[in-house]
Amino acid sequence: MKKATFVYTTFIRTTPEKLWEALTSGDFSEKYWFGFRVEVELKAGGAIRILPPKGMEEHGDHAGTVLACEPYRKLVYTWNPKDKPELARERDSLSRVTCETTPMGALVKLRLLHENLRRRTSRRTRTRSGASTTAGRRSSAV
Repeated sequence: MKKATFVYTTFIRTTPEKLWEALTSGDFSEKYWFGFRVEVELKAGGAIRILPPKGMEEHGDHAGTVLACEPYRKLVYTWNPKDKPELARERDSLSRVTCETTPMGALVKLRLLHENLRRRTSRRTRTRSGASTTAGRRSSAV
């Protein structure tokens, strides 16, 4: 089965350090990811978990492994979407998320690449196997 890739690029008025904190700090992620909390060991081979807020436990605990970590520049990890059994059969391996940051004057470019997604797309939620398609939405300063 052919896999899909989700690419999202945005420019944020911030510093690479502050954006890195937003990507890797649980306290920060809860503010910007609708209450979801990231917990990450910032080293290759480290664990990463994305925990749902209370009341959204049905979305599961998305655990993975850090594949690469270059502070303030790049974070790569596996993503385990905790699919329902009927959807899990469509997946032959975990997907992979890459976050890259590039300073550009007063802005920082954030490029998020989510690879090895299932092809199935939900028309109702406009998501592709757990990756939200919010392209076109303006980012606020971090």
